Amino acid sequence: MEQHNMPEEVKQVVLDALQPYNVYAVYLNGSRLYDFYNKDSDYDVVAFVVPDKEDLYLGKPMVSKVLELNNTLVEHVTVKDVRYLLQYLKKPSYHNSLPLFQEPFLQYGETLFDSDETVTSLVFNKKSFLFSVGGEYKNRVKKGQLKDKAHALYLEQLFESALQSSTLPGLKPEECLAVRLGKKEYEFKDANFLLEKAKQYPETFDYGNFHMLLDMKMVRWLEHYYEEY
Repeated sequence: MEQHNMPEEVKQVVLDALQPYNVYAVYLNGSRLYDFYNKDSDYDVVAFVVPDKEDLYLGKPMVSKVLELNNTLVEHVTVKDVRYLLQYLKKPSYHNSLPLFQEPFLQYGETLFDSDETVTSLVFNKKSFLFSVGGEYKNRVKKGQLKDKAHALYLEQLFESALQSSTLPGLKPEECLAVRLGKKEYEFKDANFLLEKAKQYPETFDYGNFHMLLDMKMVRWLEHYYEEY
């Protein structure tokens, strides 16, 4: 899994924003994750946090919110209950799964789901992932800006990479950056062309046992966390 070097000042901004929470792990997201950012790009991050034991037992809703920081380095931090990780592995998607193919730049305590489980989730649920990529391509065509063209090229590469492998190799972010900077031409294809390709991908796996194993690991991890903390 890829490791991104995060400036210490960015880590500190994120940690200050997350003081009210029990932080499990923080991942890079956005254009800096995709590696076609420009020099003025800020850092987009998503943080997974552990609910208080009382909130868990009382069945309170899982936290899912965006903290607006208005900081030049980090404009906002997305905060998600750690149990969302279970959902993202059961149904991988473009927006939710890509950060999990890297090492978190901050993590506290025992690892919940490892890289093998992240890859396996894509093996079992690749069609869901492909549809999400196709849907995002359609959204980029609708927006139609230069930045959206860079993302569209990235989505094409990501789609083909996911078809060939579940480790998502072979992306060429430098081409996407060239499009974003106006140094390379890219024309949108039909808005639905990736969605149509996703429809053709066969569903051949029985993922019930895999999902059950993820459920059991989530329960054991939470039990251990509350024993430790």
